[in-house]
Amino acid sequence: MLHMNTDVLDIKSPYVLNPQGACRHFYLLTFALLQYLVVMGHALCSETIPLQPLAIPVSSFGAVAVNDSIFVFGGHTAPVHEWSKMAVTGKFFAMDMGAEQPKWHPLESEQALQGMNIVAYEGNIYRAGGMEPQNKPGTSADNYSVATVSRFNLQKQNWEPFKELPEPRSSHDVILHNGVIYIVGGWDMRGEDEGEYWCDTISCIDLKDPDPEWQTMEQPFMRRALIAASFDDSIWVLGGFTDEDEITREVNVFNIEDKSWALGPQLPEGQFNGFASAACVFENQLIVSVADGKVLKLSKDRKDWQVIAETDPRIVHRMVSVTDGVVLLGGANGGHNLDTVELIKVP
Repeated sequence: MLHMNTDVLDIKSPYVLNPQGACRHFYLLTFALLQYLVVMGHALCSETIPLQPLAIPVSSFGAVAVNDSIFVFGGHTAPVHEWSKMAVTGKFFAMDMGAEQPKWHPLESEQALQGMNIVAYEGNIYRAGGMEPQNKPGTSADNYSVATVSRFNLQKQNWEPFKELPEPRSSHDVILHNGVIYIVGGWDMRGEDEGEYWCDTISCIDLKDPDPEWQTMEQPFMRRALIAASFDDSIWVLGGFTDEDEITREVNVFNIEDKSWALGPQLPEGQFNGFASAACVFENQLIVSVADGKVLKLSKDRKDWQVIAETDPRIVHRMVSVTDGVVLLGGANGGHNLDTVELIKVP
């Protein structure tokens, strides 16, 4: 950031009495400003390309890319804070980015849910947990987290049940690392009368095991509406909403090998930055999209975040990595769901 010398603004400054000194100082400041603008220009050099909009405007859904095909599942389809059986969907769509004219086409639907994510491994797409409202439209919200897990067989093109989670969970994130699914954060919603119970463990299952079982381990926080990514042989947990009803920009890094936790660089300041962000890894670069519309890249030294692009503000959206860059999908802004899909070229 450019810092101006406040002496220039001081009426007692010698530059005010010395025209040559004032002129020289002006040129130095101008040169510094030009350098700053050049650096910022390079930081924001990413190209943003609009793609085919989603089949329906949606937020709080799951998304994954497989061989440059993007899959989108479920989500919230009603205005923000409006919950009912009709406010969520189990629809499942795919778009082939390699097609001459990429378009979304429907696949077999599944359980209508929001507040979950999907991952892909060895020809299957896995959906784990989520939130299922039980009330009718126009009545008090009666929301329940679920423990169900399903997988979509890409060859057979159908869903089948998989081993349930150790506990119901929603508003969490689901990631894959080396064939292991990790479920991070979230809470267990138990309906209108019983409230919510925050999850303080990570659940994981090794899909390489012929007969896998879910395992649990402690996590040093209780948060929901967070985002996670597998990066640098670690799980990066970014932001979220705490059990003290606060948005946090904290970043926690879980070393998978030695099971230790460390702090990463906080997400940049912003009123809602950290709440329901989106993240993915592109060519060994961790990319994050935060609420104010900034798209960030983790620096090479892993100590700060660099802005590489700016889009419209949004939350509860998704981002996936494809051959040409990262794709931002859906989300919510101003109380309404979005159908926007954008490809961002990552420098």
